[in-house]
Amino acid sequence: MRGRVGVVDDPVWSEPPPPLPPATDRTVSRVRATRIFLRVSMYGSLGLAASTLLPWYGFAQAGVPRWSTSPVFIALSGYLARPGWHDFLPGAQGWGFLVLGVSCAVAILVWFVRAAVLRGRESGASHARRWVLAVAVTTTLLPVLSVLGLFARPPAGPATPLWSDWGAVVGVAASIVAVIGGCSSTLVLVSTLT
Repeated sequence: MRGRVGVVDDPVWSEPPPPLPPATDRTVSRVRATRIFLRVSMYGSLGLAASTLLPWYGFAQAGVPRWSTSPVFIALSGYLARPGWHDFLPGAQGWGFLVLGVSCAVAILVWFVRAAVLRGRESGASHARRWVLAVAVTTTLLPVLSVLGLFARPPAGPATPLWSDWGAVVGVAASIVAVIGGCSSTLVLVSTLT
């Protein structure tokens, strides 16, 4: 045997580790701005989730303005259900649930990033950059999903296809707000940590 190593053979600290350098006012204000932009992104993705409960589609009638279609259907309506994998095409009921699920997942991700990384529970600047970059990438999915739903023309049986209604426009606007918040938080945090 070369020698025994005990459990308590740790080196003795004679003095405490040096303190971290104080944060400058500029760094603190940028971290605050990052938190605000992440909150905007979270509210935008929750707004998209809530917009699936607004009228997304309606019948277009001759002589009636487009925004006063009657009757209207929310994005999660059973009327929009299609058989099999066709239910996940834009404008179908499965597509509405996909938009709802992705937007809620993005909101949860943003909440965790804001709570864990930016409040100091996660160590290191590289973690913060990675997580905020993940927020920026995932929020870019939201406008893609909502715009595809906006321009979808789901079939309505023998009648004319359905047209998008004002709920779809609200969903697109909310998803754009989410992207602006996610990308702005990334830009602010990267400029803070460099």
